[in-house]
Amino acid sequence: MGVGVPTVTSLDGQPGTAILWMTDPDAGIRAWYAVPKSDGTMKSIAMPQIQGVNKFQRPSFGDTRLYTTDATGNLYCLGSPVNLPLNCSSPVDFGSVSLGSFSKQTVSCTALININQIVNVQTADANFVVHLADLPKSAIAAGQQFSFPVTWNLTQAVVTNAVNASFGNTSPGFKSTPLTITTNNAVTGFATVFPISLTGKEVSQAPFLDTTPSTVDFGGVILVGSSGDSDGKTIGSTMTIRNDGIAPLLITGYAWT
Repeated sequence: MGVGVPTVTSLDGQPGTAILWMTDPDAGIRAWYAVPKSDGTMKSIAMPQIQGVNKFQRPSFGDTRLYTTDATGNLYCLGSPVNLPLNCSSPVDFGSVSLGSFSKQTVSCTALININQIVNVQTADANFVVHLADLPKSAIAAGQQFSFPVTWNLTQAVVTNAVNASFGNTSPGFKSTPLTITTNNAVTGFATVFPISLTGKEVSQAPFLDTTPSTVDFGGVILVGSSGDSDGKTIGSTMTIRNDGIAPLLITGYAWT
């Protein structure tokens, strides 16, 4: 809900270099190779995580760079080269997690440069829990490895909708959020913010009604008896109803206004 309009770019128009870009309020920037594989599927391109985006947002492009803002107004410039201080396992996949339960995963990192201190660590979705105390408290030498736990805690989560919000909207399906590590580097010229992607599938034990699309557009409709009503055709559309929960769903009726 609220994804942006897809945009296709290429490297100076060269064949086979096209990339399809799209913003997602939950997953941030998403990208795929625009030319499908032989089986018809599009291969996803791993992207750095940003702190969420606004609904229907579209990034801007120029000089091999992508520019966008996040939901809090921060400006991001994505491109190459980028000097990162860490190399961490990403994305971190929590698999399927039922509402009312939790899952714990371990993030493993290697320092690429000397780091004076890890200043902060946080996630954009408060259901993903990480503590600064679990990360190294002293200086980290280049090549040193460390790991820390992250918990996807859905023990208190219930199926609810938070209007016009990404976090707070609890519903079954794929979820993604950035985990951000802030560092104080001993070497200049390296980024001080390192993003890690956390993903998983939220599962509802109870039935959960979902529809696709959530809004059905009939386009222009000709009034019966008007001059344009020459063939008396009826304009129709299709909507898919599905149960995203595990328990059976019973439909007892329907209504319209």
